[in-house]
Amino acid sequence: MAEITLNKKKIVNFSKLIGSTFLVQCLIQFIGMVLGFFIVRSLTVQEYALYTVANSMLTMLNVLSNSGISTSTYALGGKVWTDKTKLGKVLSTAITFRNKFSLLALLIGIPFTIHMLLKQQASWETIILIIITFIPSFKAQLTDNLYEVVPKLHQDIRLLQGNQLFVAVFRLLLSGLSLFIFPFAWVAFLANGIPRIVGNLRLRNIVEKRANITKEEDSEIKREIKRIVKRTFPGSLYFAFSGQISLFILAYMGKSSDVAEWGAIGRFSVIFSVISSVFAMVIMPRYSRLENNLKKIFITAHKILGAQIILGLLVLSGGYMFSNTLLFLLGKHYQNLNIELLVALSNGAVGIITGTVLAFSIRRGWVIHPAIDIFLNVFPVVLFTWLFSFNSLLSVLLYSLCVQIFVTIAHYLVFLYQLNKNAN
Repeated sequence: MAEITLNKKKIVNFSKLIGSTFLVQCLIQFIGMVLGFFIVRSLTVQEYALYTVANSMLTMLNVLSNSGISTSTYALGGKVWTDKTKLGKVLSTAITFRNKFSLLALLIGIPFTIHMLLKQQASWETIILIIITFIPSFKAQLTDNLYEVVPKLHQDIRLLQGNQLFVAVFRLLLSGLSLFIFPFAWVAFLANGIPRIVGNLRLRNIVEKRANITKEEDSEIKREIKRIVKRTFPGSLYFAFSGQISLFILAYMGKSSDVAEWGAIGRFSVIFSVISSVFAMVIMPRYSRLENNLKKIFITAHKILGAQIILGLLVLSGGYMFSNTLLFLLGKHYQNLNIELLVALSNGAVGIITGTVLAFSIRRGWVIHPAIDIFLNVFPVVLFTWLFSFNSLLSVLLYSLCVQIFVTIAHYLVFLYQLNKNAN
């Protein structure tokens, strides 16, 4: 009887945690969505095209800088999360790796970003200002991804979300004031970077309550991170570029309006950010902490997958019913994109499932050979490039959706193979 009462209490507490996390995350993402719509409406189509290009390049740089470091930190941190000293060593070693990869990312990414901006007829003065102003956001995001591992493993969700809420409100206020006076893409990046830097400093104070951060590296941890990074880096290099393949195609089609429309309807991906954030904060850390038991891992993974599929279908249903209202929020330049909006939302739904399926393996420290990983991702890109003609925004979005579905299925099968191979 006491055991049943205890289980009920755990379920109630867990449900409350999920509910409160979801509500706060909704608020954070709602603020981000309001900010996104404000940016779309404040900038001209040309300026928003530049903003979209540079923001996508920023995402690419972050993926390239990660290269499996965050996921290896989860995998290793999940084993020692109760030990403040050991967890600190895991984090410190990971930060050292991340700093080296961020330099590599900048050396690769900045010339590419300049090239993409030139394709949109940006002046050199504008390009220099954009590059200078998006670097603070890049640096802050790099450290945030690693710092957040600690409060997530310890389930210090309120502290973490409190900091995220602070950053979101700060960004909204600063962007609202600055873009009202100076409606330029580089101003939007500056208004984004300053709050992120302040939030990064606050996040470090939260982390230091649970982990002793030093510059000391642990040789064993370093060796394990190297092992994971060596296997994931080729795939990360591929994902850094393939994740923006729609943008590359649109940019080379030469129409700033297509780039701006792609970026505008992409603003609704914030809906899926709510879902993925809740899962990343509450669900996936618990998955990382599971013992190496085949049945338990299999059941937990499919519960997570089932929940995400249901939530994705609900979002798509809402998008279908309220497409006109959603497009109205973007302003007069982005109407009549109803079908494109639904395909973009489908991309978002499949995207979070793709990331989750990948995390099922990587967060257990299971990494397939890079050659296999690259093949699984490159093959659909080549296949669907042959099948599609890229003559409109819709065709590019459908192409991206087909590639993502193929990749998701392939990595799901890889997860099942890794599960049987590695679990006891």
